[in-house]
Amino acid sequence: MAALNHQTTATSGRLALGQLWNMFAGWVGLTGPMAKRYKRWGRGLSTAQTQLRRQYENNRRLPGTSAAVRNRESTVESAAPPARSPIRQQGPVAGDGGASEETDPELSENCPEPNGYFADAEQCDKYYQCRDGQITEKLCPDGMVFNDYASDQEKCDLPFNIDCSKRPKLQTPIPSLHCPRQNGYFASETGACDKFYYCVDGMFNMITCPEGLVFNPKTGICTWPDEAQKKGCSSEDVFKFSCPKVNETEAATHPRYADPEDCQFFYVCINGETPRRNGCRLGQAFDDLAKHCEWARKVPDCADWYKDRLTDEQLEALENPPTPKPKPVSSASKPSRRRPAKRPKKPVDEDLFLEQGAVHGLAHLGRPYLHFSEKLLWLGLIVTSLYFSVALSFVSWDRYQTKGTVVAIEKDHYYWNTSMPSLTICPLKRIYPPLLTKYCNVNGITDKADQNELFLFLESLANSSYFNFGNIYHNEKVDRLVEMLQLVPENYMKVIYNLTRDLSQLDDPELRVRTQSNLEFLRTYQTLTEYGICYTTNSFISSNLTASLLLEGRAKPLDHFYSTRVVRDVRFGNLFDGDITYSFIGFEPPISIFYHSPYETLNIANFQPLTNEAQEFETFSFELVSNNEFREHTTISQRGCRFIDESNLTHYSIYTKGLCQQECRINLAFKLCGCIPHFYPNPPGSYEKTVCHYKQLMKCLPRYQKLLLEFKQDSNDQKDTACYCEPSCISSKVIIENRQVLKQTQKLIGSIGGLVVMKRYPLVRFSRQLLFTFTDLLVSIGGTAGFFLGFSVLGMVEIIYFFTLRLVWYIAGRR
Repeated sequence: MAALNHQTTATSGRLALGQLWNMFAGWVGLTGPMAKRYKRWGRGLSTAQTQLRRQYENNRRLPGTSAAVRNRESTVESAAPPARSPIRQQGPVAGDGGASEETDPELSENCPEPNGYFADAEQCDKYYQCRDGQITEKLCPDGMVFNDYASDQEKCDLPFNIDCSKRPKLQTPIPSLHCPRQNGYFASETGACDKFYYCVDGMFNMITCPEGLVFNPKTGICTWPDEAQKKGCSSEDVFKFSCPKVNETEAATHPRYADPEDCQFFYVCINGETPRRNGCRLGQAFDDLAKHCEWARKVPDCADWYKDRLTDEQLEALENPPTPKPKPVSSASKPSRRRPAKRPKKPVDEDLFLEQGAVHGLAHLGRPYLHFSEKLLWLGLIVTSLYFSVALSFVSWDRYQTKGTVVAIEKDHYYWNTSMPSLTICPLKRIYPPLLTKYCNVNGITDKADQNELFLFLESLANSSYFNFGNIYHNEKVDRLVEMLQLVPENYMKVIYNLTRDLSQLDDPELRVRTQSNLEFLRTYQTLTEYGICYTTNSFISSNLTASLLLEGRAKPLDHFYSTRVVRDVRFGNLFDGDITYSFIGFEPPISIFYHSPYETLNIANFQPLTNEAQEFETFSFELVSNNEFREHTTISQRGCRFIDESNLTHYSIYTKGLCQQECRINLAFKLCGCIPHFYPNPPGSYEKTVCHYKQLMKCLPRYQKLLLEFKQDSNDQKDTACYCEPSCISSKVIIENRQVLKQTQKLIGSIGGLVVMKRYPLVRFSRQLLFTFTDLLVSIGGTAGFFLGFSVLGMVEIIYFFTLRLVWYIAGRR
């Protein structure tokens, strides 16, 4: 009689077949959140887990029992819980590929927990379900084993991902054509190196590894020939260059040899045996005598190597780059040499001003027959009136500056055109293997194992953001490759961009990412987001956020695909259009779909989990609009909002509230960690910031994940971190009324994506309007001054007259 036993898994990372596994898990009906990774990297037992293991071994020696159930591992260090009581199991070991069940009422009081799923101690594909204290024995599908990662999840996994060394028994296999078991990855019977079979419910699908890789039956992934060590699949013919034999002393220096066919490249022989191809900078050539890179015009055998590619002026600019001009010293920093202005002389005819001034009360101060106390009384009244006049004028000015606009409600919905929501889709497959292979060959990385390690690193880096920085793939080999490539953090995103295909500009119209609404097309752009390189459609701002513009400083030319088609930037609809829709397709699974306003970009704080199926969104939108008059007669401080082209951001040329929050994250990350993530644009200049090394991304930023995403230290924070962003003057609020999964879409049209449907239209909308204009300000201030002082425009002219023209005449001798 066996016992339930939770086994600690220690699996190696497998990214090459991750997408196929996600599809497989959906087909066989396995449960569990798709956003959790099915790979765990070198997961060891903590102190509490070691105590549980010892307690389990001690319980196995108790008389009358054969095994014991131990509690689940704790994700934090804590004291080990008491040992569980023994549990018996019933039922046959062999299964028919489906889950077999048999409940024994006598075992109800022996469940380690009232509810959960627990692994068998001897058979890796057998597990037990405890529901309200009742035990049910179950089997995974043939070829799968039980994943005991969490006791509250019923999940079967591939044997490559689970450690079954402590419970090696399996159910009787049910073989079929090319499938030794019903499910899994199996090598080809013909001995083909790069082919294997992917089996689901006994149905096979032959898969070919990427060029240069072979199938490794021990790990279930495509890997390099020297790693697989598969007979008949060696890598002898991979290298076209052989390192000359040298003595041990010279071999330790990793000798270099010129490429006989290309002056710009050379070979580094690691330990004198393994060749690696490397290259010099543009304009340079490898000097085989000096054994280092030198300007091509100084290497005799390669003096004319760039003759057909670069002009003499370009070579001269590369060899002698212009020295940047020093910034001019601002005039504010220089001490002023101007003499202070002389104070104007007090006019002698001040009594004339007092007697003839238009300000009420001043005339009494100029009458000589009034007593001093009377003049003092009038002076007090004038000062009091002046105080209230100035104070109320400042109130009117403050109202004009901060409260001069209002958001009104409009109800004339018959004539509105409402914009549909925007979609941004981020595919998980970003690095294109052929481009990576070419990049590696150009930079002297010809070893397939090194190329695979670099692929895993760059793919995980391209898919990283605030919620998964800790999952970036790295090891000592990755560190060596990054150092050999001289890949600095500032170039992380440029390298990823150059190794990523623009799916929106593929030549085949059936394979490209596209958006279609009936017979019309919507423009689709490859954009740079906080989740890396994604694709956005139906947007007013995505043309300003393209990856090429933010990373290279130039926009891509217009795609000829749209030259003969009806194209829109944004799809609008009104009450008379009825139901309107558009489909955004052309993606390979898995993908993450973000919906947002067409005036905004995606918000990484609202991360959407990965999906392997297309999804339909039934939406409803409210819009906040304004007009040209509102913009022309107000300033930013007056209206309290910004239009798109009124950017005050240092890393983006346009403004939205979402982009402002991204800049808050940039500044906050730089303050906390001294660097910023690689996926942000970082234009050169005074606002340029240090980009995080991938080790900094893994160590520093995950500690502040909630603070960076939500601007809060924890869930109990009532006050957000200082990050004030003015709202956008034009925006919309998107509401998802219904969301459903469109299954089997890839089989029907060959790709997946998102479908947006708008069936209802708003009956009201909000409009920003000017309530207190400059004319109203003049009337308010003039009325206040006239009420308290009897002041007018002519009174202001008199003051100017007495202290300018009249003063000049007095100085000139005219009385």
